[in-house]
Amino acid sequence: MRATVLLRLNARRLFGWRGRPETTPDGRWETIPPGHRHVLAAFLRLVPRGGRLLDAGSGTGKYWPFFQAAGLAVTGVDRCPNRLRRAQERVPDAELVCRPLQEYHPAPAAFDAVWCCDVMECLPPEDWPVVLTRLVRALRPGGVIMVNFEAPGPLRLRLRHRLVGRPLLARRRRAPHPAHHLLHPYGYIRRTLRRLPVKTLDWQVGDGYRFWLARRL
Repeated sequence: MRATVLLRLNARRLFGWRGRPETTPDGRWETIPPGHRHVLAAFLRLVPRGGRLLDAGSGTGKYWPFFQAAGLAVTGVDRCPNRLRRAQERVPDAELVCRPLQEYHPAPAAFDAVWCCDVMECLPPEDWPVVLTRLVRALRPGGVIMVNFEAPGPLRLRLRHRLVGRPLLARRRRAPHPAHHLLHPYGYIRRTLRRLPVKTLDWQVGDGYRFWLARRL
């Protein structure tokens, strides 16, 4: 019992969680891993210059300079106003929406591209079909969407999924930690995406994620 409690107490140190997303220093999220950079380059090659892009779960807008360099008009959606303020410092003319993705209803066929990176694992899986359906509907016919899903395979991710945010003692009930990543089997992800009116262009794996690229039908 004591060993289990100590392991859970140290889980946040072991796997990097040091506080709520709103209070975590933004610099912790600034690094773009090589796998993400590779997918970003492939994504931007598919998006027409001068188009409108929706960054769903934009955070501090670390990808926005790349979008701006590609000539895209950016709309960023995030639930944290502090992150959106940081994002606007990067691209002052970007449109900002401060709202959880579950409560965001974009206009149909309003965007040429949707970028949803490192977000789905922070949403309850039962919300994925609704959120993804709205994001796809926001695309114009022929528009491109990228969504990635944290892969539950590596031991590091399985341990973080099981330990971070769980109650230390059974008698102390509390809500899950907001940074608790919610993972689902690959089969569930594929079944969810198969229902959407899109054509899958590519699946890529890297940085502990599966990246899905698709085009709106």
